[in-house]
Amino acid sequence: MKCSLLLAIALATLTLTFGNNEKYPLSDDFINSINNKKTTWKAGRNFASNTSFSKLKNLLKNVPKLLVRTHVIDAQDVPLTFDAREAWPECASIIGNILLGMV
Repeated sequence: MKCSLLLAIALATLTLTFGNNEKYPLSDDFINSINNKKTTWKAGRNFASNTSFSKLKNLLKNVPKLLVRTHVIDAQDVPLTFDAREAWPECASIIGNILLGMV
């Protein structure tokens, strides 16, 4: 499911970018132009350079719709502060590592 969502986002990005760029999104030139920007993300090849957009779109035919859940709660039920390390002390070291990665 996560892979399908990432693929859908990647295809949407490529489609939007392709309209404003003369380079074919799956070409080495396009990948290199992204990597030359020296961002924290590195583009790579996931499909052959001659893969058609119709083939990529075909992969999305069976992507399930995301389920959206909403919850109604009273504002008084929301704590003023919350620390997951205190709520789940058995996971404190893992949560601490996650928090360090966000800084």
